[in-house]
Amino acid sequence: MKKVSLLIVMIITQFCYGQNFELTLEKAELGDAKAQYEIGQVYEFGKKGMSKNIKKAIFWYEKSAIQNIQGAQYRLGLIYDQEKGVLFDKQKAIFWFKKNAENGNSNTQIRLARMYYNGDSVDRDYEQSFYWFKKFAEQELKQVSGEMELWNGEIIKGKFYDERLPTVMNLVGISYNTGLGVLVDKKQAFYWFEKSAEYENSSAQLQLGKMYITGDSGKIDLAKAAFWVKKSYENGNEEAKLTWDKYELWKY
Repeated sequence: MKKVSLLIVMIITQFCYGQNFELTLEKAELGDAKAQYEIGQVYEFGKKGMSKNIKKAIFWYEKSAIQNIQGAQYRLGLIYDQEKGVLFDKQKAIFWFKKNAENGNSNTQIRLARMYYNGDSVDRDYEQSFYWFKKFAEQELKQVSGEMELWNGEIIKGKFYDERLPTVMNLVGISYNTGLGVLVDKKQAFYWFEKSAEYENSSAQLQLGKMYITGDSGKIDLAKAAFWVKKSYENGNEEAKLTWDKYELWKY
């Protein structure tokens, strides 16, 4: 009896999956971008009782991606970026990753930045790496700024932000400070170090302190230098202790 019941359930489930697939496919054929993306997933992962078919997946993903569905653009990038895959094509992978990143996908922005920095599947290009790191930082910072909230009468930063943001803002600051991928701009370096330091990035806090020591911040201010170098050390940056001792910042 249990076997019969199980068989009935399986038949009903397969029927429902089939009905659902046909309805989604009909929408996809009529140009519905979200339905096209869903059909692409069905064929890529073998969902709803369908066998995997990567070529059909690409066919539907491309139709969806052209209509700016981020998920489809990302999946195409991943498919073409698999070096062991039969469809490996780094140019197509970069094309779709860029489309996806320009549409605001933070994961793809970071992925591209790292690819260009490390020369992974592309020629090493620090300018492109800087571009995507900065784009990510500006986008996420803008989002966080929109999440400011009132707490106990004080304005504080939104509780939720991408955990990569402080590190990336520090990297942007380093690029401006050293000229890696962009012209040296101490004012911009200070801006990004300060933003990162506010999110407790110890490296940025130390860099900020050093800029107050040298005057690259706009003026020499050893009291502020002491504040940020001490914060850096308290956040675990052992290098900050060397700066603290060298400039005798305990006096300030």
